Amino acid sequence: MHTHRRHDLDALRAFAMFLGVVIHACADFVPHYATADRLAPLVLDAVVDLIHGFRMPLFFAVSGYFTALVWQRRGLGSLLQQRARRVLLPLALSLVTVRPALEWSFYLGRVLAGTDPGPVPASAGFPVSPTTSGMAHLWFLWMLCYLVVAFAALVGLGRVARRLAPRTTRALARPGLFVVAMLALSVLMQFLMPTGQFGPAYTDRLLLDLVVVGYYGCFFGAGAACYAPAGHLPSWLLTAQARWPLWGAAALVSLSTGRSLPVEHPVSQAAQVAFAWLTILMLTGLFQRVFAGERGADPRVRWLADASYWTYLVHFPVVLVLQGLVGGRGLPFWVTVPVVLVGAMVICLVSYQYLVRYTALGALLNGWRSRESVRGAAHPRAGTA
Repeated sequence: MHTHRRHDLDALRAFAMFLGVVIHACADFVPHYATADRLAPLVLDAVVDLIHGFRMPLFFAVSGYFTALVWQRRGLGSLLQQRARRVLLPLALSLVTVRPALEWSFYLGRVLAGTDPGPVPASAGFPVSPTTSGMAHLWFLWMLCYLVVAFAALVGLGRVARRLAPRTTRALARPGLFVVAMLALSVLMQFLMPTGQFGPAYTDRLLLDLVVVGYYGCFFGAGAACYAPAGHLPSWLLTAQARWPLWGAAALVSLSTGRSLPVEHPVSQAAQVAFAWLTILMLTGLFQRVFAGERGADPRVRWLADASYWTYLVHFPVVLVLQGLVGGRGLPFWVTVPVVLVGAMVICLVSYQYLVRYTALGALLNGWRSRESVRGAAHPRAGTA
C-alpha cells in the first residue's frame, strides 16, 4: 500500500474547486458585461459548458478515491467520523452563514449595478423543506454525504457477501470490471436526467434527485474502485493515464460533438458523458505527470490545496458583489470577467491565510496547521475529498 498521500489527486481536487469560481465569474448572475456584445455569451457559454461538463464528475471521482483510502487506512467508523467533521459540519455552518449572505449579495450586486434589485431578502434563514431548492453552490457537499453513506452500506454488504459467496465476490470485485459497469451506468443516468443544459444536471434539495445522485455516484464509485482492492491505482489505469494527450484530443471531439447538437439528442447525451470520462482520464494523467513526487509536496501547492475548500465555500457572495461593482459600466466582458475572477480569488485566498488557516475554522476544514509547517513539507492528511 502507498504510504504517502497522492498529492497529484489532491491538487486535482483543488483544481476542481477553483474552477467553480471561474464558472460563477463567467455566469451573468448580476449583469456585468455589455449585453449588446454578441461575442460575450458565445465565449462565456462555451467556457461554462467546458468546465461544467467535467468539473463535478472529476471532483466526485477523486472523492471516491480518497474515501476508499481513508476507509482502508483508518476503518469505516473513522471514515464516517472524519467526513461528518470535514464535510457535514462545514455544510451546516455554511447554510446558516454563507447561504443567507448569498441572498443579500444578489440584492446588493443588482443595486451596485444600477439594475432593479427586486424585493429585499425577507429572511436570513435557510429553507429546510426537503423539496425546496436552496443549497445553491453547496449542494455537492450534501451529495458527498449521500455517497459516503452509500459507500459505507456497500462495504457492509460486501463483508456479508464475502462470507456467503467468497469466490463470486472476489470475481466481481475486480476494479476494471466495476469501472466498466460505472461507465455504462453513467450513460443510462445521463439519458434519464432532466436536461436543458450541456453536461449533468444538479440537485440542491435536502432530498436529492436519485438519478442525479446515481450519475455522480458512478464517478465516485469508479474512483473508489480504483483504490480499494489493492491500495493503489491499478497498473492498467496508470498505463492509460500516460496517454493523457490522446484522451485530451478525444475529449475535445466529444465536446464539439455534444455542443453541435441539441442537448436532448441521444448522440449529444452520449458525447457529454464521454467528454466527462475522457477529461477525467486526461487530467489525472496530466496531474500525475506534473504533481507527482516533490513538486506535488511543495508547500505552496499544499497551501493552495488547503485554501481551495474555503475559497469555494465563500466565493459566491464575493463574486456577486464584484459583478455589481463592475456591472453597468459599459465595459467589455473580457475586462469585467477577469476583474471579477481575480478579485474574488484574491479576497478569498487572503482571507483564508489571515482569518482562517491557523484558526479553529481552518482546523475544521483541513486539520490543524502551524506557521512553522509552511516552511516545510505539508503534513500528510486525508482532506475533504
